[in-house]
Amino acid sequence: MLAWGGYKNYLGNRKRSVGNVYVYPDAQRAPPPPAVADASVGGFFSKPFCANSDGQVLGSSGWGETWANNTCFLHSSNVYEFGNCNTDSWQKLVPLTSGNRFFTDSGTAEFSCGSDKQMTLAAWQALGEDAGSTVAVAPSTADVVKAAHDVLQW
Repeated sequence: MLAWGGYKNYLGNRKRSVGNVYVYPDAQRAPPPPAVADASVGGFFSKPFCANSDGQVLGSSGWGETWANNTCFLHSSNVYEFGNCNTDSWQKLVPLTSGNRFFTDSGTAEFSCGSDKQMTLAAWQALGEDAGSTVAVAPSTADVVKAAHDVLQW
């Protein structure tokens, strides 16, 4: 379980993130509650996505990654940002993704893959990515806490 941060890869390879819960990696994007207007809360995390991968180079970094069967709660609908997708081999440079559950405030998900590939979950799945993944409206705080307890077996 990771609160207020998502999966990140920069110049690495062969990492696996499977069966985890990511809780609001975009928390700094949401304003603090009115009673706790603490300006120091925001802006710490620079990659507010469930999963992010930058610096991929075919044969060097970004290959062999897996991000599967995870649960991610977000305020925004921007769930992934995979940087180097503007090549003919882009599918070798993004993590293998499948069976993920996304919960966003809007109940929609957007996937960014390079500067020219931004799409919905259905469009992303049509490319062969995120088979079996779903998106729904974010549940109550109690349900988010339950998901954390379930993964931690606590």
